[in-house]
Amino acid sequence: MKLSAKSRFTTIMVATASIAMTLVGAIAWFEARHSLKEAEFTHLTSVRVAKSRQVEEYFQMMRDQLSLMSADKTVISAMVQISRGYRRLGEKAVPQNYDDAIKTYYTGHFLPKLAVNAAGGVPEFAAFKPTSQSGRYLQYHYLTDKPEATEATEQNGLADAGDGSEYSRFHADYHKGFRDFLIRFGYYDVFLIDFDTGEIVYSVAKEVDYGTNLLTGPYRNSGLADVVRSVRRDPVRNHVKIVDFAPYAPSYNEPASFVATPIYNGQHIVGILAFQIPVDKIQNIMTSNRNWRKEGMGESGETYIVGNDYLMRSDSRFLLETKKEYFQYIRDQGLNAEIISLIDRLNTTILLQPVKTEGARAALSGNEGYMLATDYRGVNVLSTYGRLNIEGLNWGIISEINQDEAFSPIGRLLQRILISTAVFIPIVAYLSFWLSQQFLRPVQSFVETARQMRRKYASNDHDAADALHFIPKGASEYQKLGAEMNHIIAKVREDMVETRQEKKAFMDLATSALPLSVAERLRSGENNIFDRTKSAAVIFVQITNFQSVHEDDLAKTMSLQKDLDHKALGAAQEFGIDLFPQMGMELVGICGLTMPYLNPFERIMNFADTLFGFIEEFNAQTGAQLHLSIGIDVGPLYGGLQKGGVLDYDVLGDPIYIAREVGYTGPANSLSLSDGAAKMCQQLDLQYELSKLDEPAVVDERVIPVWTVFRNSPPYRRLERD
Repeated sequence: MKLSAKSRFTTIMVATASIAMTLVGAIAWFEARHSLKEAEFTHLTSVRVAKSRQVEEYFQMMRDQLSLMSADKTVISAMVQISRGYRRLGEKAVPQNYDDAIKTYYTGHFLPKLAVNAAGGVPEFAAFKPTSQSGRYLQYHYLTDKPEATEATEQNGLADAGDGSEYSRFHADYHKGFRDFLIRFGYYDVFLIDFDTGEIVYSVAKEVDYGTNLLTGPYRNSGLADVVRSVRRDPVRNHVKIVDFAPYAPSYNEPASFVATPIYNGQHIVGILAFQIPVDKIQNIMTSNRNWRKEGMGESGETYIVGNDYLMRSDSRFLLETKKEYFQYIRDQGLNAEIISLIDRLNTTILLQPVKTEGARAALSGNEGYMLATDYRGVNVLSTYGRLNIEGLNWGIISEINQDEAFSPIGRLLQRILISTAVFIPIVAYLSFWLSQQFLRPVQSFVETARQMRRKYASNDHDAADALHFIPKGASEYQKLGAEMNHIIAKVREDMVETRQEKKAFMDLATSALPLSVAERLRSGENNIFDRTKSAAVIFVQITNFQSVHEDDLAKTMSLQKDLDHKALGAAQEFGIDLFPQMGMELVGICGLTMPYLNPFERIMNFADTLFGFIEEFNAQTGAQLHLSIGIDVGPLYGGLQKGGVLDYDVLGDPIYIAREVGYTGPANSLSLSDGAAKMCQQLDLQYELSKLDEPAVVDERVIPVWTVFRNSPPYRRLERD
């Protein structure tokens, strides 16, 4: 049977469309899958590298702190005096009631709580009791002889036991300094250890290891004992030793790592300084404070550390977020029931969850890369791995995300391709049957012209697009249609030209009249611009005595003034400060309102210092005697874009008026701070010498103390300009 032209046309169109859509869909699917996989691996690698750098810098910081602290004269003196006091305690007999109190504390508090975090029931007191006279004496006075001591670490606030001993007198002299250091830098404990005997003569936390012997005592097999033995074997000055995380009984079997270094007094070793490293800092780094989604890790992405024993050194995300599903996964993997019970009781996978995956083995072997793999739960994942560069530790770091989640966009793409194909083929068949070549030719001409217009307008080639128009062909109806379309397009073009001109004029006005950050937001299409912050920094700048520049040459004076104004504006942009010119040579600058910064006050102070530099350079070059007065305040501000008659960005808040009055009140050529700004200097530990003026500023009948900064005082750390 011979097909008609319409049937042939329809068959050809349907077949062509089907083949084309199938090929394009297949190519698109494979290319999209490959691109998505590469992009996901790139993202996982960037996350892993960033976290690796954070962990490595954290351990390097600890090494540097330990090394510097061991050479500090105060620490050396503490080691010598506390050790002497500790030895003299050994000359005292320990009453029986002391030993009874110690046993009561261990059996009633420490050992039952330790048993919760350990396997095998309640441990025996005999295995943990202190044996030396000094240790028993100190544990009684600093650990058990306090009714409020429900936790051993609560004793770290006790400076003097009140027993009248030489040890307690020395302890009171040094304890506050060690305790403040521990709190500030987030360590779990700080130890002073006798080099010769291995006895812990001082501890900030005052746990049950306090006063025990690390060479022969109950904790001789602990990580702390290992690092002490390592230092004793190789006591190189300022050389830091480290041991990996392991359960530490005095801390109720919680994971602990230790770093230690010898303490030298001249050429003599007088002791060992050690830090107990908590897992919290590493946990926060690896979990991004449990903000995986904000980090772009989706619903299943995580980064974790694996030790040389193929056990985790950070928590699994799935334990923290989806505990029930996590336990089902590890049960299916055949993990020991006792280990699962410990993970459940301790709510941690550290030192408990094995990770014997291909990525973990590669990372611990010192390799770096990525792969499609199976993780410790038995789930298919995209995995990127590498080794952490930490001296003394062999740790690998792995970033992973479930394959199902990573490739979910590909599944949606395939579904859309199939749906589009199923819908498109009948449409092609229907249209092809009724259309003919004569009918399609003029229509195709219209389509092609429209497509060219769209492309050229999309590429902003407006001149070429404006030159295009429809060429009527075919039947008279098409010719009439083409003519009408050309009239319509001509009208639309006129409107588009006018719109482009108005938009350009509006954006030029916005850029010149608004702060740069606000103008950019307006340019990007944001309409309702409103900002507020609880802590912005405001600077008021007043430049006077311009008549000293060129009294007889007003034009030159105005030119120099304009040049100085440009310099101030340029510096403000570098420091992230929105500058608002006032009358004359008065300026108001704001940092931290339209663009949030962690350090707006420091940026303002750096900007002020830069302005003084500009004025000094200007006066030196021109022989002028310009005066610069600056006032600074901090506090909440509100700002918003006014679109009424005049385009304007208004800022409201007391700090603007306070900064102005402080600037007026302070002496000429000075940097003056409000009371709030002066307190901010102290909070940020900025090394400026401040002097309170006798005359305060007055704002709305409020008296504002004013402080003057001595600019010849040592400068604080300068911020790098963005």
